[in-house]
Amino acid sequence: MNYTPPRRRLPVLTQSSLGTLLRCEELFRLKYLEGLRPMETPPHFSVGTGFHAGIEHRDPEAGVRALVEARGPAYSDQERDGLERDSWVVRAMVEGALVRWDDWPERAEVPFRIPLRNPTTGGTSTVHVLGGVVDGVYDEAKLLELKTSSRVDRDYIARLDLDFQVTMYLGAMSRVTGTPVREVVYRIAKKPGLRPRKGETDSEFVERCRNRKPLAPLKRRKTETEEAYQERCRLRLEARAPLKRKVPETPEEYGRRVLADYRARPEHYFHEVLVTRTTEDLVRFEHEVWSLHERVLELEGGAFPVRNVKSCLDFGRCAFFDLCTGQVGTDAFRIIDNPNPELPETP
Repeated sequence: MNYTPPRRRLPVLTQSSLGTLLRCEELFRLKYLEGLRPMETPPHFSVGTGFHAGIEHRDPEAGVRALVEARGPAYSDQERDGLERDSWVVRAMVEGALVRWDDWPERAEVPFRIPLRNPTTGGTSTVHVLGGVVDGVYDEAKLLELKTSSRVDRDYIARLDLDFQVTMYLGAMSRVTGTPVREVVYRIAKKPGLRPRKGETDSEFVERCRNRKPLAPLKRRKTETEEAYQERCRLRLEARAPLKRKVPETPEEYGRRVLADYRARPEHYFHEVLVTRTTEDLVRFEHEVWSLHERVLELEGGAFPVRNVKSCLDFGRCAFFDLCTGQVGTDAFRIIDNPNPELPETP
Protein backbone atom coordinates (compact mmCIF):
# COMPACT_ATOMS: atom_id res chain seq x y z
CA MET A 1 0.00 0.00 0.00
CA ASN A 2 1.47 3.35 -1.07
CA TYR A 3 1.34 6.27 1.29
CA THR A 4 1.46 9.88 0.13
CA PRO A 5 3.86 12.06 2.12
CA PRO A 6 2.25 15.01 3.91
CA ARG A 7 1.99 18.30 2.12
CA ARG A 8 4.27 20.22 4.50
CA ARG A 9 7.04 20.04 7.02
CA LEU A 10 6.79 21.48 10.50
CA PRO A 11 9.83 23.73 10.98
CA VAL A 12 9.04 24.70 14.59
CA LEU A 13 8.30 21.97 17.12
CA THR A 14 6.30 23.16 20.14
CA GLN A 15 5.12 21.46 23.29
CA SER A 16 1.62 21.41 21.77
CA SER A 17 2.73 19.65 18.59
CA LEU A 18 4.99 17.19 20.41
CA GLY A 19 2.28 16.51 22.98
CA THR A 20 -0.10 15.78 20.12
CA LEU A 21 2.45 13.39 18.61
CA LEU A 22 2.61 11.50 21.90
CA ARG A 23 -1.17 11.35 22.06
CA CYS A 24 -1.71 10.02 18.51
CA GLU A 25 0.53 10.13 15.44
CA GLU A 26 -2.43 10.31 13.07
CA LEU A 27 -3.80 13.30 14.99
CA PHE A 28 -0.37 14.93 14.69
CA ARG A 29 -0.31 14.31 10.93
CA LEU A 30 -3.79 15.70 10.34
CA LYS A 31 -3.36 18.74 12.57
CA TYR A 32 0.23 19.79 11.95
CA LEU A 33 1.42 18.24 8.69
CA GLU A 34 -1.86 18.61 6.79
CA GLY A 35 -2.96 21.75 8.62
CA LEU A 36 -6.54 20.61 9.21
CA ARG A 37 -8.63 22.32 11.86
CA PRO A 38 -12.31 22.00 12.84
CA MET A 39 -14.58 24.64 11.35
CA GLU A 40 -15.34 25.93 14.86
CA THR A 41 -13.01 26.39 17.82
CA PRO A 42 -14.06 24.21 20.79
CA PRO A 43 -15.47 26.47 23.54
CA HIS A 44 -13.06 25.27 26.24
CA PHE A 45 -10.06 26.42 24.19
CA SER A 46 -11.41 29.95 23.79
CA VAL A 47 -12.07 30.23 27.54
CA GLY A 48 -8.38 29.50 28.16
CA THR A 49 -7.41 32.07 25.51
CA GLY A 50 -9.57 34.67 27.20
CA PHE A 51 -8.15 33.90 30.65
CA HIS A 52 -4.54 34.25 29.45
CA ALA A 53 -5.29 37.54 27.67
CA GLY A 54 -7.06 38.92 30.73
CA ILE A 55 -4.09 38.12 32.96
CA GLU A 56 -1.61 39.48 30.43
CA HIS A 57 -3.40 42.84 30.32
CA ARG A 58 -4.50 42.71 33.99
CA ASP A 59 -8.06 43.38 32.82
CA PRO A 60 -11.07 41.00 32.88
CA GLU A 61 -12.69 42.84 29.98
CA ALA A 62 -9.59 42.32 27.84
CA GLY A 63 -10.06 38.62 28.50
CA VAL A 64 -13.69 38.82 27.37
CA ARG A 65 -12.65 40.58 24.16
CA ALA A 66 -10.07 37.88 23.44
CA LEU A 67 -12.69 35.19 24.07
CA VAL A 68 -15.12 36.81 21.63
CA GLU A 69 -12.42 37.14 18.98
CA ALA A 70 -11.29 33.52 19.41
CA ARG A 71 -14.84 32.16 19.36
CA GLY A 72 -15.92 34.04 16.26
CA PRO A 73 -19.42 35.27 15.39
CA ALA A 74 -22.48 33.72 17.01
CA TYR A 75 -25.37 33.05 14.64
CA SER A 76 -28.00 31.41 16.83
CA ASP A 77 -29.59 32.21 20.17
CA GLN A 78 -27.93 29.13 21.62
CA GLU A 79 -24.48 30.28 20.44
CA ARG A 80 -25.07 33.82 21.74
CA ASP A 81 -26.18 32.52 25.14
CA GLY A 82 -23.15 30.23 25.32
CA LEU A 83 -20.81 33.09 24.46
CA GLU A 84 -22.39 35.32 27.11
CA ARG A 85 -22.11 32.61 29.76
CA ASP A 86 -18.46 31.97 28.91
CA SER A 87 -17.79 35.71 28.96
CA TRP A 88 -18.97 35.77 32.58
CA VAL A 89 -16.78 32.74 33.34
CA VAL A 90 -13.68 34.45 31.90
CA ARG A 91 -14.55 37.64 33.76
CA ALA A 92 -14.86 35.72 37.05
CA MET A 93 -11.65 33.74 36.53
CA VAL A 94 -9.52 36.76 35.61
CA GLU A 95 -10.92 38.95 38.38
CA GLY A 96 -10.46 36.17 40.93
CA ALA A 97 -6.89 35.45 39.87
CA LEU A 98 -5.90 39.12 39.98
CA VAL A 99 -7.32 39.38 43.51
CA ARG A 100 -5.82 36.07 44.64
CA TRP A 101 -2.28 36.87 43.43
CA ASP A 102 -0.55 40.24 43.23
CA ASP A 103 2.99 39.16 42.34
CA TRP A 104 2.85 38.95 38.55
CA PRO A 105 6.02 39.02 36.45
CA GLU A 106 6.70 42.12 34.39
CA ARG A 107 7.53 40.05 31.31
CA ALA A 108 4.51 38.17 29.96
CA GLU A 109 3.99 35.99 26.88
CA VAL A 110 7.73 35.65 26.24
CA PRO A 111 8.48 33.82 22.95
CA PHE A 112 11.54 31.68 22.32
CA ARG A 113 13.09 29.72 19.48
CA ILE A 114 16.19 27.64 20.06
CA PRO A 115 18.12 25.09 18.01
CA LEU A 116 17.10 21.48 18.50
CA ARG A 117 20.23 19.78 19.77
CA ASN A 118 21.36 16.16 19.65
CA PRO A 119 22.38 15.42 23.27
CA THR A 120 24.74 12.63 22.17
CA THR A 121 26.74 14.39 19.44
CA GLY A 122 26.08 18.03 20.24
CA GLY A 123 24.97 18.68 16.67
CA THR A 124 21.79 20.57 15.83
CA SER A 125 18.91 19.74 13.52
CA THR A 126 18.97 21.42 10.12
CA VAL A 127 15.19 20.92 9.76
CA HIS A 128 13.53 21.71 13.09
CA VAL A 129 13.87 24.16 15.96
CA LEU A 130 12.10 24.26 19.31
CA GLY A 131 9.70 27.12 19.90
CA GLY A 132 7.09 28.29 22.34
CA VAL A 133 5.70 31.13 24.42
CA VAL A 134 6.30 31.28 28.17
CA ASP A 135 3.40 32.76 30.13
CA GLY A 136 5.71 34.83 32.31
CA VAL A 137 9.34 35.31 33.33
CA TYR A 138 10.03 36.59 36.84
CA ASP A 139 13.82 36.65 36.60
CA GLU A 140 16.68 34.47 35.40
CA ALA A 141 15.70 31.66 37.75
CA LYS A 142 11.89 31.46 37.80
CA LEU A 143 9.05 31.25 35.27
CA LEU A 144 5.26 31.49 35.43
CA GLU A 145 2.85 28.99 33.89
CA LEU A 146 -0.92 29.59 33.81
CA LYS A 147 -3.51 26.89 33.31
CA THR A 148 -7.27 26.52 33.38
CA SER A 149 -8.72 23.14 34.27
CA SER A 150 -12.04 21.54 35.12
CA ARG A 151 -10.31 19.18 37.52
CA VAL A 152 -7.68 19.89 40.16
CA ASP A 153 -6.89 17.07 42.56
CA ARG A 154 -3.98 15.14 44.05
CA ASP A 155 -3.18 13.34 40.78
CA TYR A 156 -3.27 16.57 38.79
CA ILE A 157 -0.70 18.13 41.12
CA ALA A 158 1.47 14.98 41.23
CA ARG A 159 1.59 14.87 37.43
CA LEU A 160 3.33 18.24 37.37
CA ASP A 161 6.53 16.50 38.42
CA LEU A 162 6.50 14.85 34.98
CA ASP A 163 4.88 17.64 32.96
CA PHE A 164 6.43 17.86 29.49
CA GLN A 165 5.72 21.57 29.04
CA VAL A 166 7.31 22.58 32.35
CA THR A 167 10.50 20.68 31.52
CA MET A 168 10.66 22.05 27.98
CA TYR A 169 10.22 25.67 29.04
CA LEU A 170 12.80 25.41 31.82
CA GLY A 171 15.30 23.80 29.46
CA ALA A 172 14.61 26.33 26.73
CA MET A 173 14.88 29.39 28.96
CA SER A 174 18.06 27.98 30.52
CA ARG A 175 19.60 28.01 27.07
CA VAL A 176 18.14 31.41 26.17
CA THR A 177 19.48 33.09 29.32
CA GLY A 178 22.67 31.05 29.63
CA THR A 179 21.92 30.35 33.30
CA PRO A 180 20.11 27.43 34.95
CA VAL A 181 16.35 28.07 35.25
CA ARG A 182 14.87 25.48 37.56
CA GLU A 183 11.60 26.81 39.03
CA VAL A 184 8.11 27.41 37.66
CA VAL A 185 5.31 29.08 39.60
CA TYR A 186 2.38 26.99 38.33
CA ARG A 187 -0.98 28.71 38.78
CA ILE A 188 -4.23 26.94 38.05
CA ALA A 189 -7.65 28.54 37.71
CA LYS A 190 -10.38 25.96 38.07
CA LYS A 191 -13.37 26.23 35.77
CA PRO A 192 -16.78 26.51 37.46
CA GLY A 193 -18.68 23.38 38.36
CA LEU A 194 -21.93 25.35 38.42
CA ARG A 195 -24.29 24.64 35.55
CA PRO A 196 -27.07 26.88 34.20
CA ARG A 197 -30.39 26.11 35.86
CA LYS A 198 -32.88 24.59 33.46
CA GLY A 199 -36.58 25.33 33.22
CA GLU A 200 -39.47 22.91 32.76
CA THR A 201 -42.28 22.41 30.24
CA ASP A 202 -45.97 22.83 31.05
CA SER A 203 -46.43 19.07 31.25
CA GLU A 204 -43.40 18.71 33.56
CA PHE A 205 -44.79 21.41 35.84
CA VAL A 206 -48.25 19.77 35.97
CA GLU A 207 -46.65 16.41 36.74
CA ARG A 208 -44.56 17.93 39.54
CA CYS A 209 -47.66 19.51 41.06
CA ARG A 210 -49.51 16.21 40.82
CA ASN A 211 -46.69 14.36 42.57
CA ARG A 212 -46.27 16.91 45.34
CA LYS A 213 -46.48 15.19 48.68
CA PRO A 214 -49.45 16.24 50.85
CA LEU A 215 -48.83 17.87 54.19
CA ALA A 216 -48.56 15.46 57.06
CA PRO A 217 -51.68 15.68 59.28
CA LEU A 218 -51.42 17.83 62.38
CA LYS A 219 -51.90 16.27 65.76
CA ARG A 220 -54.70 17.66 67.87
CA ARG A 221 -53.52 19.25 71.09
CA LYS A 222 -54.97 17.92 74.31
CA THR A 223 -56.49 21.24 75.36
CA GLU A 224 -57.64 22.14 71.84
CA THR A 225 -61.28 22.15 70.80
CA GLU A 226 -62.34 20.47 67.56
CA GLU A 227 -63.13 23.83 65.99
CA ALA A 228 -59.76 25.30 66.94
CA TYR A 229 -58.02 22.22 65.58
CA GLN A 230 -59.86 22.39 62.24
CA GLU A 231 -59.11 26.11 61.95
CA ARG A 232 -55.40 25.49 62.56
CA CYS A 233 -55.38 22.80 59.85
CA ARG A 234 -57.14 25.17 57.42
CA LEU A 235 -54.73 28.03 58.05
CA ARG A 236 -51.74 25.75 57.64
CA LEU A 237 -53.03 24.47 54.30
CA GLU A 238 -53.72 28.00 53.05
CA ALA A 239 -50.24 29.15 54.10
CA ARG A 240 -48.54 26.49 52.01
CA ALA A 241 -46.95 28.29 49.07
CA PRO A 242 -48.08 27.09 45.66
CA LEU A 243 -45.47 25.56 43.42
CA LYS A 244 -44.00 27.83 40.78
CA ARG A 245 -42.98 26.72 37.33
CA LYS A 246 -39.21 26.59 36.93
CA VAL A 247 -37.91 29.02 34.31
CA PRO A 248 -34.48 28.75 32.63
CA GLU A 249 -31.70 30.83 34.13
CA THR A 250 -30.64 33.68 31.85
CA PRO A 251 -26.95 33.90 30.86
CA GLU A 252 -26.57 36.99 33.03
CA GLU A 253 -28.21 35.31 36.04
CA TYR A 254 -25.90 32.34 35.60
CA GLY A 255 -22.88 34.60 35.15
CA ARG A 256 -23.56 36.62 38.27
CA ARG A 257 -24.01 33.40 40.24
CA VAL A 258 -20.63 32.17 38.96
CA LEU A 259 -18.98 35.50 39.74
CA ALA A 260 -20.36 35.44 43.29
CA ASP A 261 -19.10 31.88 43.80
CA TYR A 262 -15.56 32.79 42.67
CA ARG A 263 -15.57 35.73 45.07
CA ALA A 264 -16.88 33.61 47.94
CA ARG A 265 -14.56 30.60 47.45
CA PRO A 266 -11.21 31.69 46.01
CA GLU A 267 -9.42 28.81 47.76
CA HIS A 268 -11.60 26.37 45.80
CA TYR A 269 -10.91 27.91 42.41
CA PHE A 270 -7.28 29.05 42.51
CA HIS A 271 -4.24 26.90 43.22
CA GLU A 272 -0.50 27.53 43.11
CA VAL A 273 2.37 25.02 43.06
CA LEU A 274 6.11 25.63 42.82
CA VAL A 275 7.43 23.07 40.32
CA THR A 276 11.15 22.37 40.00
CA ARG A 277 13.45 20.37 37.73
CA THR A 278 16.94 19.00 38.25
CA THR A 279 19.77 19.03 35.73
CA GLU A 280 19.20 15.30 35.27
CA ASP A 281 15.55 15.97 34.40
CA LEU A 282 16.57 18.39 31.67
CA VAL A 283 19.16 16.00 30.25
CA ARG A 284 16.51 13.31 29.97
CA PHE A 285 14.23 15.80 28.24
CA GLU A 286 16.93 16.55 25.65
CA HIS A 287 17.05 12.83 24.78
CA GLU A 288 13.25 12.55 24.67
CA VAL A 289 12.72 15.57 22.45
CA TRP A 290 15.46 14.44 20.05
CA SER A 291 13.76 11.04 19.73
CA LEU A 292 10.45 12.77 19.02
CA HIS A 293 12.18 14.97 16.44
CA GLU A 294 13.49 11.85 14.67
CA ARG A 295 9.97 10.42 14.55
CA VAL A 296 8.63 13.70 13.12
CA LEU A 297 11.26 13.47 10.37
CA GLU A 298 10.02 9.97 9.53
CA LEU A 299 6.39 11.12 9.38
CA GLU A 300 7.31 14.11 7.25
CA GLY A 301 9.06 11.70 4.90
CA GLY A 302 5.94 9.58 4.47
CA ALA A 303 6.16 7.00 7.26
CA PHE A 304 2.85 5.50 8.33
CA PRO A 305 1.45 7.24 11.41
CA VAL A 306 0.44 4.97 14.28
CA ARG A 307 -3.16 5.54 15.36
CA ASN A 308 -3.83 5.46 19.08
CA VAL A 309 -7.51 4.56 19.23
CA LYS A 310 -7.48 4.75 23.03
CA SER A 311 -7.23 8.52 22.75
CA CYS A 312 -10.21 8.93 20.39
CA LEU A 313 -12.61 9.78 23.21
CA ASP A 314 -10.15 11.51 25.54
CA PHE A 315 -11.22 14.98 26.68
CA GLY A 316 -14.70 14.27 25.37
CA ARG A 317 -14.06 13.39 21.73
CA CYS A 318 -11.25 13.90 19.23
CA ALA A 319 -12.09 16.60 16.68
CA PHE A 320 -11.02 14.21 13.89
CA PHE A 321 -12.97 11.17 15.08
CA ASP A 322 -15.56 11.41 12.30
CA LEU A 323 -12.80 11.78 9.70
CA CYS A 324 -10.89 8.74 10.94
CA THR A 325 -14.05 6.62 11.03
CA GLY A 326 -14.99 7.65 7.48
CA GLN A 327 -18.15 9.58 8.37
CA VAL A 328 -16.85 12.82 6.82
CA GLY A 329 -14.10 13.86 4.44
CA THR A 330 -11.36 16.46 4.69
CA ASP A 331 -13.74 19.03 3.18
CA ALA A 332 -15.47 19.14 6.57
CA PHE A 333 -12.38 20.93 7.92
CA ARG A 334 -10.59 24.17 7.18
CA ILE A 335 -6.89 24.30 6.28
CA ILE A 336 -4.57 26.79 7.98
CA ASP A 337 -1.25 27.93 6.56
CA ASN A 338 0.46 28.42 9.93
CA PRO A 339 0.43 25.14 11.88
CA ASN A 340 1.55 26.96 15.06
CA PRO A 341 -0.77 30.00 15.27
CA GLU A 342 0.08 30.47 18.95
CA LEU A 343 3.63 31.50 18.01
CA PRO A 344 4.45 35.07 16.93
CA GLU A 345 5.49 35.52 13.33
CA THR A 346 9.21 35.67 12.76
CA PRO A 347 10.59 38.43 10.57
